[in-house]
Formats: sequence, structure tokens, C-alpha cells
Amino acid sequence: MMRRWDLSVDIRAALHLVGGLVKWFGVAFALPLIYALFAREAWWPYAVPGAIASLGGWAIERAALTERDIRPREGFLVVALAWMIVAGLGGTPFVLLGTLDSIDAYFEAMSGFTTTGATVIAHVEGLPRALLLWRAFTQWLGGMGIIVLAVALLPKLGVGGSQLMDAEAPGPTLERLTPRIRETARVLWGIYVGLTFFDVLLLVFVGRLNWFDAVAHAFTTLSTGGFSTHNSGFASFSGAAQWITVLFMALGGLNFALLYRALVRRQLRALFADTETRFYGALLLGATFFILLA
Repeated sequence: MMRRWDLSVDIRAALHLVGGLVKWFGVAFALPLIYALFAREAWWPYAVPGAIASLGGWAIERAALTERDIRPREGFLVVALAWMIVAGLGGTPFVLLGTLDSIDAYFEAMSGFTTTGATVIAHVEGLPRALLLWRAFTQWLGGMGIIVLAVALLPKLGVGGSQLMDAEAPGPTLERLTPRIRETARVLWGIYVGLTFFDVLLLVFVGRLNWFDAVAHAFTTLSTGGFSTHNSGFASFSGAAQWITVLFMALGGLNFALLYRALVRRQLRALFADTETRFYGALLLGATFFILLA
């Protein structure tokens, strides 16, 4: 007898989760908004998309209210919708400030959130500093993964959380660091935030960067994205700052589950004994060697 596959998707459950994710995403615009007020730059290009995200996400969440947990197939719909909406909202400040048209702004935001590093902006030094901070922040948010952040914040993700984090978290497989997937997501984000904090401190006190450049470049270093606040990138800074960036970008490319075991549980041997880490290190050394020969 031929087996019948259940291909149904609970659209209501998926939209409920997307609404909650977009609602919380609106809070991210507070960072460039506060800086714009502090620097006496235009603040409304961040307030508008932030308000749209928070209010619109709340409205979608309430309209699609359901008690059902999502399954993996609804989870993949959530990922697709979330990336499209988040990139659209993330590109809005570029449009409102007249920096880019809507298509280029969407490209720039998607490049940021996916930490691709591609850009359509030729001269970044002429942009408002709040916009540069937002541009770097998009990469930082995408570095660990928007969905991993959603897992950490939203208890409604349910059984689909593991499958989504497999695709979003650094490393080829997801290792549960705690009994609950939500706590695991929080642990991963805790490591990410901690490394970013130390990167900022080293860039300021050792690399001699100002606080703005240090924060913006720490955002793009740990995410391995590469957006810069200067046209010439890190060539504008000292050799010490460049070596600090090399170190933290290498750490940002590691499996964060292994970093947790090494830094928190103090199992350094587990980090260096891992096949993935050794291959990653060999790849970095080999690429460096060939670049030196070129």
C-alpha cells in the first residue's frame, strides 16, 4: 500500500511565531536610534522601521494567536518569512536617509544579516555614523543567527527549534549544551556577547581605536562579516588592531559549542582534539601560506 505523506502546513502557527520574532526585532533599532540622538543625527529613520516592526509584529502575533506548537515544516516557513521581512525592515533606514534605493537597500541589509560582506556602497565614510553603526549591527545580529536569537527569546518555537538551530548556529551540527534547546541558544549568545565585549576592550586599549570604531568593528569581526566604517577597512588602523581582529575573527569562525566547552567548562583538550577545529586551523594556515607566496 502506498504511503501518504502529510504535506500540510499550519500557516496560523507559523505566522504567530513570525509576528513574535518581528516584534522583538523592532527593539534592535533602539541602538542606532539612541546613538543618532546622542550624535545629533536624524533619528526618525530608525524610529519608523522600529515602530513598524514592533507594532506590525505584535498585530500579526495577536491575529494569528494559537496554542499549537510548530512542527519542523512550519519552522522552515518561519525562516523564509523571517529573513525576507527582517531584511526589508533592515534596509529601510538606507532608503529613508536617501542613501540607497529600495533594491540596493534590501541587498545591503540582506548582505549584513547573512554576514556576506558584499556591499553596494562605494564611500562609507560619508554616511551618518548612526547608519554605519546600524550597518555593522546587522552583521552582528546575523553572525549568531536571527533564528538562534528567536529560539533564545521565544518559547513558542517548540520542537522545530533544533532543526532551525542546526542551520543557523556556527558549526556543522548542533550540540545541546543544556537539557533545553532554549537554554542552549542563550548559552551560545552569551559566549557571542562576551567575545564581542572583550574584542571591543582590546581594540580600544591595545589597538588604539576610538569607541565607535571599536564597537562597529567588533560587531563585524565576531560575525566574520567584514563591514567597516572606513573606505580602506582595517588598513586605516594599527598593526595591533589588525592582529586583534585576526584573532577574534578566527574565534568567530569556530564551533561555539566547542568554545563553550573550552572557555566555560575548561576542557581545552576537547577543542584541539576535535576534527573540525583541526581542519579549520589547517585551512587557515594553508590559506595564509599561499597568500604569502602569491
